[in-house]
Amino acid sequence: MKKCLVLIMVCLLILINAANSSGGAVVEIREKMFIAQCNDIYLNPEEYAGKTIRIEGMYDEYTDEAGTVFRAVVRNGPGCCGNDGVAGFEFSCDGVPDCKPNDWISVEGIISLSASDENGYNAIIIAQTTVTVKTERGMEYVTQ
Repeated sequence: MKKCLVLIMVCLLILINAANSSGGAVVEIREKMFIAQCNDIYLNPEEYAGKTIRIEGMYDEYTDEAGTVFRAVVRNGPGCCGNDGVAGFEFSCDGVPDCKPNDWISVEGIISLSASDENGYNAIIIAQTTVTVKTERGMEYVTQ
């Protein structure tokens, strides 16, 4: 059983990488492998930079001390204390999207990397986005 599961995971990763390697293909983050696909982008940002991504999840936003608003599309997942983690991406868009926190949204845009900070870290942001509020919600809690 374990060998079968490992084989399935390897095949899925090969399929994901093949889809991501094709020039104009849209990288679609799906429910069943949500965290794995997000992690692959975070671990290999240069391979995804400039590609179109489509992702669904809950809308969230954060305002820092300077008043800058950061917007994100996320799903809940495992964390250090149960299901207290989130996975997803920050996105930028022109104007203010017509949604409120916890709305289910679909975001499509270009994966871009911000300039490196003093630690050499590039933030991954979905730019040039189209944001659509959806009536049908997907899985809010994902595990893989």
